[in-house]
Amino acid sequence: MDALFASSNCLGIPDLLVDLQADCVPLPVWAWGSVARTATHRGTWHCYVDDKRFSRVLAAPDALVSTGCVAACEPNISVYDDTPPAVAYHSLYRKRWVARYWQSCGIRIFLDVNLPSWMLSRPETLYGIPEGWRAWATRGYERRLESLDEEYEFALNASRTTEIVFLVIGGGRKVAQWCQRRRGVVHSGYRSTRRPYSEQR
Repeated sequence: MDALFASSNCLGIPDLLVDLQADCVPLPVWAWGSVARTATHRGTWHCYVDDKRFSRVLAAPDALVSTGCVAACEPNISVYDDTPPAVAYHSLYRKRWVARYWQSCGIRIFLDVNLPSWMLSRPETLYGIPEGWRAWATRGYERRLESLDEEYEFALNASRTTEIVFLVIGGGRKVAQWCQRRRGVVHSGYRSTRRPYSEQR
């Protein structure tokens, strides 16, 4: 599917629709690839898995649409501390385009903030995010709780309110405790297999 969407920024990153952001976490929450991709799914998909497992979603986003899901997290295309900015912003364009396409099909979206610190401090990372956006998602790691602090702060600042929905995927007991102490945070620690993420990595 090739399409251009309206953009208000100099990089042409698509502007998302604030009316089709997620306002809750539809259950169940499944990782893409954890069940048959032809399965009907009336909950939320996420792509906090190895990039190769969701490459089809990037190339053919209708694969996710056809499951009948209610919501999805913006694909988490891997970007690292040493990723060149040009590559990082290409990834940002790709995942925001896919999210905007899913919105055009009626799917509600969580924006991915599982990003390196340098991206969280750059204004380009906000490209395509409309005023009033409050739905965010990230991946929880026991050994990187400070990253959750940064990502949560980014979401609060971008939303300009504490009334957000901040979905944290995975992590163990420490991540669950971190989530319980913060307003607007929802923790989903398991895949459809009911195996904790901490046992799968």
